[in-house]
Amino acid sequence: MYIVTKITQNNSSYACDIVLVSDAGNNVPFDKFYKNTFTLLLRTVETFMVRIKNFQMMQNMYSPGNRREIAYQSLGWDLENCLTGFYDNLKSGNISSELSKAHKLNHEWVEEPYKFKSEILSYISSNCQYEKMSAKFLPDDRLKAIRKIGTNLTTIKKTLIKDMIVHAENLTELQLRLYCPSLFIKEAELNGQGT
Repeated sequence: MYIVTKITQNNSSYACDIVLVSDAGNNVPFDKFYKNTFTLLLRTVETFMVRIKNFQMMQNMYSPGNRREIAYQSLGWDLENCLTGFYDNLKSGNISSELSKAHKLNHEWVEEPYKFKSEILSYISSNCQYEKMSAKFLPDDRLKAIRKIGTNLTTIKKTLIKDMIVHAENLTELQLRLYCPSLFIKEAELNGQGT
């Protein structure tokens, strides 16, 4: 997370205008009973590190004063939650006015998003081509399989590797469309399609 802080700070020599951040993490559920004190300690440290990472992410990436386009993703995320995550960020005031303008969100939606949740989600879904993208989404059983992959040095089946790649591609495209729309506006202009 240190590097993310460096490339998202205003006065950093490493600052970037458009950033995609991936922690490449999976869900780290705390659903087991741990008899081993050392294992429990490691799990507790992991939990605190996740909380620190999330706090830093909110401070450095989605604060309204930050004019950068920053998309964050984690392999542990479900794609269907990305749209509601954007809405929640809008509702919490974590979407910059530049990003709202890039998406051409109605002023009323930005001012009072809780009154227009369904309209905002429908508009953002259409704007990000979510329906078209959803044809490439992995089914739940394959997502569960890739989320069970450990960090040990055992071999991983090719099908699981392909599924991780597909899920990462889908997350990347969706998060970039949500939080870095200028990439797609520029692409449309280059292809002669306008904005």
